[in-house]
Parts: sequence; C-alpha cells; structure tokens
Amino acid sequence: MSDALSTGMSALQLSWDTPYRILASLLSIGCACTLFGWIAASSPLDALGHIGAYLGLPQAQEITGGLGSWLSGRKEVVAPVAGVLLFLGILANVGDGSGHDSIPGPWRGAPAALIALAVIWEVDPGAIPPVLVQLVVALVAAYVLSRFARSAVTARSWLASTFANLLGSALFVLIPAVWMISRTTPSPRQSRGLLV
Repeated sequence: MSDALSTGMSALQLSWDTPYRILASLLSIGCACTLFGWIAASSPLDALGHIGAYLGLPQAQEITGGLGSWLSGRKEVVAPVAGVLLFLGILANVGDGSGHDSIPGPWRGAPAALIALAVIWEVDPGAIPPVLVQLVVALVAAYVLSRFARSAVTARSWLASTFANLLGSALFVLIPAVWMISRTTPSPRQSRGLLV
C-alpha cells in the first residue's frame, strides 16, 4: 500500500505547495458552482460550505460562513490586496508556449491568481467586471514580458500554455481523485480475467 501511495505522490508531483494548490482548486470549484448555478450559493465560500455539508461535514457551512464574514469585514484592505495578487499572479504565470511546462506548472502564479479572484468575488461580487478588465491587462502585460524573454513565443501557443496552467490549477484537486479511482476500479478486461 505504501508503494502505491509513494508512486501516486510522485506521479502527482505532490510537494510543499500542495495545500496551497488544493485551496486554489477548491475556491475555483466554488466559483464555478456559483457562476453556473450548480449550487444555490451566493459566493464561492458559500458554495464550498454547501459542498462540504453534502459530503458529510456539517461544520463546513459554519466555517466558510465565518471566513466569508471575516473577509467581508475587512473589505477595504482585502479587496485591493487581492487585486494586486491577481495581477501579479497572472504576470508570474508565464507559460513557455512550447508545451515544456508541466501542467499545472511549477509556477505558483496561477493558484495565486485563482485565490485572489475568489477572494475578490467573496468580498465584492460587483467588482468582478472591472477585475476581468484587470485580468486582460495582466495577460497582455505577461505576454509582452514573455516576448522580451523569448522571441520565438507566438501569441497562440503562449495563451494555450497559460490557459492550460490556469485550468490545471483550477482542477488540481480532481487530479488525485481521478488517479485514486483509476487505481481502484478494474478495467473491463481485468474484471473478466483477461489481464493479470
């Protein structure tokens, strides 16, 4: 069992920043649930509270509600700091444009940007449209900076690499779940005894 666990950890590249990446992924899932109306929630943390309660953690709604109230009570400080972190996170999320970055990449910019976006949404949902403008400006600035660093980067390959890194960071929490399910669910050929 420990051999399978160590193989899984090395395959998933679990490291010291895994809790940080899991937090970014959970908040991204909360944002998606709120945005698309999959859960009747008013904010990303509210959605996570509902998901936690559904999964058998009745304290989840109380914890996420308390955290949301704490963040909202410090809106004047939290929102500008999150805006700066969103901008810096996108700037630091420089894909190499040639597919050599691992997904979800070694950079911590994508998780930082996703956490900052969820915090902004939590404390001031009305600020999302201006934040999206800031996001586009950050993407353009990051692209221009990457062009100075490597002249062979095309806009399409850079955007694809950056988008893949953001998406990989958003779905990071699902990667271990899929790996564990695939390790415990036999394939049809294995269940018929065709493969050993």
